[in-house]
Amino acid sequence: MGSSATRAYDDIDISSYDFWSQPARDRDRAYEVLRRERPVSWHRPLRHAGGQSADDRGFWAVVRHQDVRDIYRRHDEFCSGQGFMLEDVPPVVSEHMSFIALDPPRHTKLRRLVNVAFTSRSIQRLEPWVGARAASVVDDLLAEGPGDFVERVAKRLPLAAICEMVGVPDGERAELAELMEDIIGRNDPAFAAKYPGTDPGVFVVQGLHRLAEIGRTLAAGRRSHPRDDLMTGLVQAEIDGERLSDEEIGYFFNLLVSAGYDTTFNTIAIGLHAFWQHPDQWELLRTDLDGHLDGAVEEAIRWATVGINFRRTATRPVRLGDALIEPGEKVVMFLLSANRDAEVFQDPWRVDITRDPNPHIAFGGGIHFCLGSALARMELRAMYRELFTRVPGMRIGTAEFATDNHLNAIKHLEIDF
Repeated sequence: MGSSATRAYDDIDISSYDFWSQPARDRDRAYEVLRRERPVSWHRPLRHAGGQSADDRGFWAVVRHQDVRDIYRRHDEFCSGQGFMLEDVPPVVSEHMSFIALDPPRHTKLRRLVNVAFTSRSIQRLEPWVGARAASVVDDLLAEGPGDFVERVAKRLPLAAICEMVGVPDGERAELAELMEDIIGRNDPAFAAKYPGTDPGVFVVQGLHRLAEIGRTLAAGRRSHPRDDLMTGLVQAEIDGERLSDEEIGYFFNLLVSAGYDTTFNTIAIGLHAFWQHPDQWELLRTDLDGHLDGAVEEAIRWATVGINFRRTATRPVRLGDALIEPGEKVVMFLLSANRDAEVFQDPWRVDITRDPNPHIAFGGGIHFCLGSALARMELRAMYRELFTRVPGMRIGTAEFATDNHLNAIKHLEIDF
């Protein structure tokens, strides 16, 4: 197909702001053609509000489930250390996102150390607390009455869970939430209205610096005053005489907050909206919650696929399907497309809480499989159980989705009861 300097761009435009402004179903009509005809295709650089890098020649779009899973397994040929987002961001942004933006051997070292603290046992210990917190959130909803589900319900449990795990003081939790929402929504028109004249890239760097500072402060406090929480575990974790530095803990804190907060609250809300849009599934869940709750959680995760895409960079000449990819070229895995692949999921645009198996890849794969997947599932189960057992006559109204090229995010969702 030639080098990136002479290679023709695909006729289907998935790089423009207009494309990303469309609803997910409309965008997927383009992916459907690519999945069927050109599953690995070359595209022009992303064009968005922040502009594009002058030396950005484009990217390979990988849209099929099988190929995305293949890339996750071949981390030596498709690295994360040269950027993990479709758009170019300053290197400091990648640095601040801990091992999601690293390759072995440093990735291996950090992940092993974090795993010492972030064990399945430490997550399971949170289950009673998560259940009680979900009940408290629904208590407030019933007392306050109908309104915006995203603000009233979906955001409250994930933020509280992350803060509880690492011991963020109550007085700093609101700042944490606002920082994350503004970082997430930097490409949405609402960001420009809230921060006129502010460069989104600069804002992201400043926001991540502040988050990391909060993480480092918490780590320093746990060194002198240990508690029974994840942050103490991170401070004390040791393998072969090595420990995490405060800087590394600060960076992991950024990843923990961003992955644990925005992906989970969006999945809770997008999943509930999807169930309502499929009345037979809503009724099935309402009448047999115990029999279908786990299936509903998995289908909500597949349907939402909040992390739309993740980028890799070829480390050597490599063939993927019919494409010959050159060293240094961007390769972007479109997870939301992969989770709508009709070769894997029958009737993929139908919500089906009985889908079995449900081999979605919303949590990634390989060495970069999501560390917090068990916690996310726990929170979804707890929140859906409370909603479907305690909110009488629950009805879901209008949804407003954000414009973003990295996250499938929901801004507002009306709930009535």
